[in-house]
Amino acid sequence: MSRSARRQKSEAHLRFLEDQFVCDLIAALNECAAGKWGVFGRNDAVIEDQPKPLREVLRSSESAQLIRDGESIRELRQELGFVDPFLPFERYLHFRQMHAANSPGEPKLAAELLAELGIIKS
Repeated sequence: MSRSARRQKSEAHLRFLEDQFVCDLIAALNECAAGKWGVFGRNDAVIEDQPKPLREVLRSSESAQLIRDGESIRELRQELGFVDPFLPFERYLHFRQMHAANSPGEPKLAAELLAELGIIKS
């Protein structure tokens, strides 16, 4: 396979991963905006203090998957030489870091991020 064919294949794979990430992010944000907590990791510190079986139930698998997928996208973009960040992932990480006393709760954060991404909450 030629160098340009490999690059085209990698870029197509990157587009697929980015599209899938956005779909998964929207689904998780819609659930969160409807009242399901965990996507932004607000309760992670409290969850860590719980017994292991309860931690597994309370921990959000969606957020862990989003972070893993976003990191994979970040690595592939770097390998391909893209200098611009993948904004949906970067904004998601930014919103996950909002832990001030007066920060809105996760459902409101989800609605804000959906609005920022230009997606109307369903």
